Amino acid sequence: MNKNFKQVIIVANKSYAVGLFWQPLNDKKNPLLEIEKTSKSLVPQANYYCIKTFGNAQYGLAFRELGHRDKQFVAAISLTSVLKDKPSILSCLKTQQGYWLCAVRNGLILPEDDALFETEDEAKAHYLKLLELPDWAYKIAPVEWRVDGSSPTTIEELFERESYQRLLPLKKQSTLQNIILISIFVLFIALVYKNSLLRLISPAPKKPKQDSALLEKYKPEKLDKGQPEGQTVQTAPGTSATVQPEQPLIVKQKDPTLPWQEMDDIIEFAAICKKAVSLYSKPIFGWDLKTITCNPTTIEASYTRNQGDISIISKAFDKYFKPILGNVNVKFDDNGENVSTSISQPKFTKVSIAPTEPKDIVKKRFLAFSQRTSIKIQTEFLEDQAINGNIIKKFSFMKFTFNSKLDIIEWAKLFRSIGSAEFKEIVWDQKSQTWKVEGRVYEKD
Repeated sequence: MNKNFKQVIIVANKSYAVGLFWQPLNDKKNPLLEIEKTSKSLVPQANYYCIKTFGNAQYGLAFRELGHRDKQFVAAISLTSVLKDKPSILSCLKTQQGYWLCAVRNGLILPEDDALFETEDEAKAHYLKLLELPDWAYKIAPVEWRVDGSSPTTIEELFERESYQRLLPLKKQSTLQNIILISIFVLFIALVYKNSLLRLISPAPKKPKQDSALLEKYKPEKLDKGQPEGQTVQTAPGTSATVQPEQPLIVKQKDPTLPWQEMDDIIEFAAICKKAVSLYSKPIFGWDLKTITCNPTTIEASYTRNQGDISIISKAFDKYFKPILGNVNVKFDDNGENVSTSISQPKFTKVSIAPTEPKDIVKKRFLAFSQRTSIKIQTEFLEDQAINGNIIKKFSFMKFTFNSKLDIIEWAKLFRSIGSAEFKEIVWDQKSQTWKVEGRVYEKD
């Protein structure tokens, strides 16, 4: 596959962007805040965005590296606007640039299934794999594929109506803003170091002339080793110098930082992991996604081979993942049967939430919750300590693990309501569509 293959199609002399990174839009009152936060934390390479307002609201992020440009039409929005009455759509349309596949489920454009394929074989394999899913309300496929119940509609027929939804640039800090910030910084430095700057630019005061012979005569004598501390020694006429005892340097040590004073924001951590799952779930022909593991520093994904080869998954990462995620570390085992990838996590917002409940209350709360929901939560009560020099502070916490199909962000909101809690690891199992979560709830002493 050509690494320079762009995600752009031309229909009736109009340029359309495909291959966007799609996400549900939660904050409809201030959508740009949500879009910019996602772009900054998960896909900093994004350059443009668009918003789908009808049906289930979504936003898409676009990338200059994929050929996307300002004010470019958005193919997925054009398609779904024409077929608003179809909640689930599986389409593959032939264009001059290749085969464009777009899948919609329950009114949402699937983030991993808006893509332009260079070859028919690759597009057809991807289409047939999605076709195994039930409940497609409307199917579009090339006539020669002979897909039962599919429409032979062409992209030119679908896009006859003018589309007004275009890509818009994500806000970047302007040159003027940079100049203003630099000016403020320079002014701040000038005010703080005013006296030092004045000394640098002012002429040095002239030193009075000194009689070198007189100075030599009354040069201070070196203190003998046996000289008592505090004794006055002779210097120039009318002056004296007193030997002062050395004072020991006392450095006051700070208390060690306790874990709950610098926790990663639990909702932000869960949201990033969920977005990573959405991205990595993109089907790769001949390879099956096994797990995605999120911890505070990295996101790791593992794949196993069924009928593909190494070149297919390598090309898939070059085409779909690197333009969005940047540098992805990919490792193959000796037999080429398993592949693991890893990327660095963004820096999360740090929060400080002091524990307010003792051990017995925390234990009762989790037992009651587990009994109400029939979700088995394994718990273990542990102690640890934070050390800084000679200062040691002990703390206690409840370690918990559980498996659930419930949205991970809903779990994060639940634990946020508890208070001093954090997730240490989130694992997504692709086969069972289940989250496995490990975390801590800190206890009040």
